Amino acid sequence: MPHQIYTITKVEIVAPYTLRLTFDDGVEKTIDLSPVLRGELYGPLRDLEFFNQVKLNQEIGTIVWPNEADFDPATLHDWDEVGAGMIEMASKWKENPKITFDSFSPYDAYGAGRTLMEAKEKMQVEAGKEKKAMLLTEVLPTVQQLSRNDKLHLVRILVDELDATNEIAPFEPNKVYHIYTPYNMYGVAHLLMEAFEKAKPKEGKVE
Repeated sequence: MPHQIYTITKVEIVAPYTLRLTFDDGVEKTIDLSPVLRGELYGPLRDLEFFNQVKLNQEIGTIVWPNEADFDPATLHDWDEVGAGMIEMASKWKENPKITFDSFSPYDAYGAGRTLMEAKEKMQVEAGKEKKAMLLTEVLPTVQQLSRNDKLHLVRILVDELDATNEIAPFEPNKVYHIYTPYNMYGVAHLLMEAFEKAKPKEGKVE
C-alpha cells in the first residue's frame, strides 16, 4: 500500500501533552503524545512549558519544536491505527542521563546551583578585567613613526622589562643575541647597529 501524504493545517493545545490537529483532507485528530515523549529527541518535550512551544511549520506541513523534534504527519493522521506501535517503539528508546545532587554534596540542590552561578558570574567579571595582549602588527606602525633615539630607548625599556621577568639575561659584551622578527634578519640587525652607533655619546661628551 503506498504511503499517503498528508499535511497538518492547524494545531491546538487542548490539554497537557495533548494536541488537536487538523489535516489538509479535513480530518481532525486529538492525540495525547505523552506516552511517546521519550529518548533523545522527544524526551525534552516532557517539560510541559517546552512542549507548549509547539508550532506548525507550513513549509513541511507538520508540527515542530525548538529542538527540531517533529512527527510524520501521516503517522499522526493514522494515529488510531499506528499509535500503539509508536508507543511500543518509544518504550525502548533510551533516556538521556540526568544530573542529580547526591547526599555527599555539602549543599542542597538550590544552594549548589546558586553557588555555581555566583562562581560563573565572578569568573566572567574577572575575565572582563583581563587586558587583551596587543599583536606586533597592531603596535608596529606606531613604533615605526618614532625617532631613532626613541626607538633605542624603547629597545632598552623592553630589555629591562624582559630581564625583570627573568626571561633573558642582561646584555653581555661580545655575546650574540638573536632577534626574532618577520623581517630579514640582516636588514634588522643593520638598522639596529646604525641606531646604536648614532646613539653612542661623542668622546668627551656626557650623555
